[in-house]
Amino acid sequence: MKPGNKILLLYPPISKLERYSSEIGNAGGEQIPLGIFYIASSLQKNNFEVKVIDAEAEHLDTEQILKEITSFLPSYIGISATTVAFHRALEVAKEVLRIFKDIKIILGGPHISSNVKHAMSFPEFDYGVLCEGELTIVELLDALNKNESLSNVKGIAYRNEKNELIVTPTREYNTNLDLLPFPAYELIKNISIYTPPPSNYKTLPVVNIITSRGCPSQCTFCDRSVFGQRYRQRSAENIVAEIKYLRERYGVKEIAFVDDTFMLLKKRIYEIFELLDKENIHFYWTCMSRINIMDYDFLKYIKSKGCWHISFGIESGDEEILKIIKKNISLRKQNRL
Repeated sequence: MKPGNKILLLYPPISKLERYSSEIGNAGGEQIPLGIFYIASSLQKNNFEVKVIDAEAEHLDTEQILKEITSFLPSYIGISATTVAFHRALEVAKEVLRIFKDIKIILGGPHISSNVKHAMSFPEFDYGVLCEGELTIVELLDALNKNESLSNVKGIAYRNEKNELIVTPTREYNTNLDLLPFPAYELIKNISIYTPPPSNYKTLPVVNIITSRGCPSQCTFCDRSVFGQRYRQRSAENIVAEIKYLRERYGVKEIAFVDDTFMLLKKRIYEIFELLDKENIHFYWTCMSRINIMDYDFLKYIKSKGCWHISFGIESGDEEILKIIKKNISLRKQNRL
């Protein structure tokens, strides 16, 4: 394996108190950061050697992270950061460069996708990957390893010789999600460290998966800079194959579907669970959904298929505010259900 083909992916350390701004956060659970594990599987598919560190779930401090880096000695470190965790990503990057001056650091995740100028104003980050990164990261690393121009790589940010920020044209969203390999679950040291909050699961082990990307809704408060507004879905066959894999390899007993709008297309839900019935696969599951697409018969159906908990984004109990934020739901609809 060439030195330039080794990359370490890091989800930075952040405490529950920092994430939730309340002591109640200490009772919260952990979910698999699917983004970096999708990135990992895409890199593996393209012959990169990958190591993943989820410092939040593994409760690692900066010193422990540095030890992991020392043992792996990557040429690149990719850090995924939300806005709330950005300060931790920056702290780790500074410490990494203090010891490993030749390692190049790539920033990805929601924060840089929504505010690239702020994120790249810190010199610790050499490159940025914007929006969906599975294809972008591979092209970026290939260009760097071959010493080719970065201007032809869509969806990245970098500095030129004059230290000017360059943001290349946005990459088109992947319209065939079935082509993506499943997240690199095998790189998780212990899958049992991931559990939702106590009130959000019935049985263990429980794993979160995502079956679609993009949200077509118009809510004014929502940032869609990572997955965009165009709704894209995996096929029922592809989803069932992942569920079978998780059950057979890891003994998973419950699934948390973490799509923004898992229930958007009812036909797809019927297709998924018809296939699962044919395979004689049954499990408890939870999801998130919009309340305006629900009806009584559909709720009865999904309950019969193992759904026991749905998180609805209500946002407000005031009809006027719901109109202002373009939520496209009504109090009458909520009350009727």
